[in-house]
Amino acid sequence: MKKTIEVVAKKVNDAIEDGLRQLGVTLDEVDVRVVEQGGFFKKAKVELTVEIPDPKPEKKERAESKADSVRTERKPEKKEKPLEKSTDKKSAEKTEKPARADEPAPKPEKEAAVKEERPAQPQKPKKKFEERPREKAEVKEEHLKKVEEFLSGIIAKMGVDGKVSVKEDDGIAAVIETEDSAVIGYRGEVLDSLQYLTSLALNSVGGKHIRFSLDALGYRARREETLKRLAEKTAAKCIKMNRKVSLEPMNSAERRVIHAALGDNEKVITRSEGHEPSRRVVVLPRK
Repeated sequence: MKKTIEVVAKKVNDAIEDGLRQLGVTLDEVDVRVVEQGGFFKKAKVELTVEIPDPKPEKKERAESKADSVRTERKPEKKEKPLEKSTDKKSAEKTEKPARADEPAPKPEKEAAVKEERPAQPQKPKKKFEERPREKAEVKEEHLKKVEEFLSGIIAKMGVDGKVSVKEDDGIAAVIETEDSAVIGYRGEVLDSLQYLTSLALNSVGGKHIRFSLDALGYRARREETLKRLAEKTAAKCIKMNRKVSLEPMNSAERRVIHAALGDNEKVITRSEGHEPSRRVVVLPRK
């Protein structure tokens, strides 16, 4: 059984992240369709479809057992009436025969009661999604070629003079070799959007999901080092002031860097608060 939701946000990647959060799944478990790319005066719109396991067969068994118990409870009522009105032996024999045939009828009633006493297991489908191991997809030459052609076409339309190099690295990793920072944008927004769009194009043919990462001008490594320094500085401020300190809104990948950087700090703890696209990391003193 499939479940589809439609998410609207300022940007495509924000809408996708919001949809994944609502469904409680990761990107490789959903089919994503971009309905609207968004722009200066309109928001982006995407559709996310996820495969949900069929409901437990126990529900059908309970419904059948309840129906059986209702039928067995109604039958004795009809049998008791002739017993009260008739006193001759013939009528008594007629009423006794159905009673003997229905003697084993209470058994389904007991089985239904046992089944109804079993506690329900909430959110079992969601737990299954979280525990499902990731299967490594096979990267073929056609996948590498598709990524190179797709990215080369986009940067050409952007008017960027550059070249795309693609290689297999735990999926597919691509680098835009250029001196034009337009492919990065403000705090990597353009680079993130290009990465999402290319990933969607790469995995639109179906099959196992292939991981994809995109970098340009060494931005990813520089941004990660900047976030680590920011995390340490924020932790020191939190300890000194002994109160919660909130960081600016970040995407999920940048929030993970902050959480990892302060994961071993014994004096502070971190958590994410708010909703996309304004979700942020807060640092609190450890009690």
